[in-house]
Amino acid sequence: MAENCKNCAYEITLNFCPSCGQKKAKRIDGKYVKDEIQYTVLHTNKGFFYTCKQLLIRPGHATREFVEGNRVNHYKPLALVFLLAGISAFLTHYVVDFHTLYSGVLKDKDVVQATHVAEIIMKFYSFFLISLIPFFSLITWLVFQKWGYNYFEHIVVNAFFTATLTLVSIATLPISYLSTKGYFSLNTMMLISWTWWPLLLFAFFKQFYIGRSGWAIAARLLIFAVLSFAIFTLLIVLGSIVAVLAGIITPVPK
Repeated sequence: MAENCKNCAYEITLNFCPSCGQKKAKRIDGKYVKDEIQYTVLHTNKGFFYTCKQLLIRPGHATREFVEGNRVNHYKPLALVFLLAGISAFLTHYVVDFHTLYSGVLKDKDVVQATHVAEIIMKFYSFFLISLIPFFSLITWLVFQKWGYNYFEHIVVNAFFTATLTLVSIATLPISYLSTKGYFSLNTMMLISWTWWPLLLFAFFKQFYIGRSGWAIAARLLIFAVLSFAIFTLLIVLGSIVAVLAGIITPVPK
């Protein structure tokens, strides 16, 4: 049944106004409030759980489909990273005892400092991950430049990979918890992390660049890893200097 748009008075025959895009007005009821809660808290009507599921079972394929235009069921990539990073930081804060974790491998005077740094990173984890995406996107755009996709598309690609990495990190939090209980050492936990991280990276881009040689992808990812490590190290050093100068971190006397 046709009615006039409450915003611009244009006649609406379907669900949305063809002039201004506003949805056909409905009376506010219980369903309306429920939908608003979903929209505000998790934005589930735009695919939060759907996107998480796709990134866990077919991350590269789902990302390629999004970049190529199949977006109606997906959550926005940067918003997804921000939300998942917040969830990860919250869970990590309550699951992982950093002081106990570092006590087994660091000297007593370094444990407090390392714990303090870890807590600061967790506090600003969402912003930390988001800030790294433009740098990593520049590198992947450069190493995969001849295979199409522009820099801004690589921002989406890296946002979805970061979201995938965060989902897996959340899923592996029990390993971190067991480390704090003495079942694993920090070195063992780091070894596990450094094993699945490159495998996930390769699987992601192998799915994304479907039809491309695995060797060609691996060679480009090796360059990506070297450049990323260099940039990440530089950012850590600069960030530490800024943190010391700002008084956020106090150098531990030798």
